[in-house]
Amino acid sequence: MNANRVYGLDILRTLAIVFVVFSHLSVLLFPQIGPELLTPIFGYLGVELFFVLSVFLIGTIIIKEFFEESTSSWKKLKIFWVRRWFRTLPTYYLVLIIDAVLSCVVFKNKLIPQFPFYFIFLQNLLSPHPIYFMIAWSLAIEEWFYFTFPIIVLVLTFSLKPANKSSTIIYTIILYQIVCLGLRIYFSNQTFSDEWDAGFKRVTLFRLDAISFGVLLAVLKMKFGELFYKFKRVSAVVGLIVLIAMCCLLIQKLEGNIDTPFFFKTIFFTLVSFSITLLFPFFDSIKSFSKNSIFEKLFTNISTYSYSIYLIHMLVKLTLMQVLSRLSIHNSMLQFYIILFATYFVAQLLYKWFEKPTTDLRNRFDK
Repeated sequence: MNANRVYGLDILRTLAIVFVVFSHLSVLLFPQIGPELLTPIFGYLGVELFFVLSVFLIGTIIIKEFFEESTSSWKKLKIFWVRRWFRTLPTYYLVLIIDAVLSCVVFKNKLIPQFPFYFIFLQNLLSPHPIYFMIAWSLAIEEWFYFTFPIIVLVLTFSLKPANKSSTIIYTIILYQIVCLGLRIYFSNQTFSDEWDAGFKRVTLFRLDAISFGVLLAVLKMKFGELFYKFKRVSAVVGLIVLIAMCCLLIQKLEGNIDTPFFFKTIFFTLVSFSITLLFPFFDSIKSFSKNSIFEKLFTNISTYSYSIYLIHMLVKLTLMQVLSRLSIHNSMLQFYIILFATYFVAQLLYKWFEKPTTDLRNRFDK
């Protein structure tokens, strides 16, 4: 095992991908409540975990490379982007193209007019995400954050020339919080965004603030390491209580028992992201499991393949549902496990034969 791995973060990454996959397969196990409750709740929580987690790790890299050293340069920024894009884009493009080919050739569907926008993540910039390749909505938010955040921080750094460069990172995080919340408030009564899920949760410019919490965590860890861990248990308990409360409110909303659209379109997102953020000091302190633990291997493997699993699981599900239907396999429990294991198997192949080799190409840009 990699000595540098933080297994507490592997636990969170595993939970995130399990939540997402379960949300999309829950209809097979719980057809009555799956689409209405389990899919939106578990899918939402899984993606929110991914948001904070990925940027918590990469935020540390951003801070060290750009703002801890004596100089900050656009050249470093270009290297960061190239390394980031080698990590995410090749596998994303491959699965996107495979999905398009299967959609046209096998399922006899026409590509939507917005299909070209998926290559530059414009399909949901300030509008609801199209009902096609739905997992791309979160990737669009992440890529736009990684593109815009370093630019804003560098511009502020060169403009303000602060003695402490970390202050510009904090200013940028506050800017994201204000702008995104302001946009959600402004558009909360617009007709195009009536739906909480499609109209707000998946709109890029409304959700960039969720990712900025990960950078805040990275700053706090680097600047206040001892304090970061000192109250980890209290922080985790408070975060869990707030998160459970928000989930209970969301359940009530989905069941039609409460009608407060303004809250769910605005401050609700901030509270959920904040509550998830409070969990991280505790999980980041879990450096390893017991020696040769089966759980260690399980979490590490699922965590390693999580990106490939995320990209491929819906494509596997839709394809296998067609195949199983033609084979007259209609037992939903059996369908669930076939799709689940097939997803893991295909994701493992995708990671080993494509994702990892293309990711390794970024090492050429270290210098």
